[in-house]
Amino acid sequence: MSEHHLSQRRACQAAGLARSTLRYARVVCDDSGVIDFIQRYVALNPRHGFGLLYASARFQEQPWGKTVLWRVYCQLKLNLPRRGKKRLPQRIKHPLEAASTPNQGWSCDFMSDALWSGRQFRTFNVLTTSTESACVSKLMPACLQLGWYEPWRSSLRSVGCLSAFAWTTGPSSSPRP
Repeated sequence: MSEHHLSQRRACQAAGLARSTLRYARVVCDDSGVIDFIQRYVALNPRHGFGLLYASARFQEQPWGKTVLWRVYCQLKLNLPRRGKKRLPQRIKHPLEAASTPNQGWSCDFMSDALWSGRQFRTFNVLTTSTESACVSKLMPACLQLGWYEPWRSSLRSVGCLSAFAWTTGPSSSPRP
């Protein structure tokens, strides 16, 4: 600028720069207060995440915004990934064996349905695995006490099919309505 005897305004216009770029002075941000606040909070509440930290800062009327808190939170490497779901181990699936003789294997199931009037009912069904024909089908009352299996056990005993059962595990397989 001084070599060509131009003002600052004309030199920036000739170079295609904004005048603010010459005057810009970077403000050094002092994050010591934010770091101190975050470390004190994490020491008291180690399981809390950023959302509760930010809510605490707002409640205590701290002057920092969400962006500053998040930047420092990440610089301190506190933004850990979420824990995954605890999964149950895979169950071992055993294939069903085909029955060689009648009355050797049975499947039992609860079935739910409703009448046209809206009244619901449930049935308890027992099928033979050899011929897949119905052995016992009983209508269940609406309210059952504990020991719901006793009437069915006696009817199954009369047919002679208490040696092996395969229960289905659907939403209707529990005895309660």
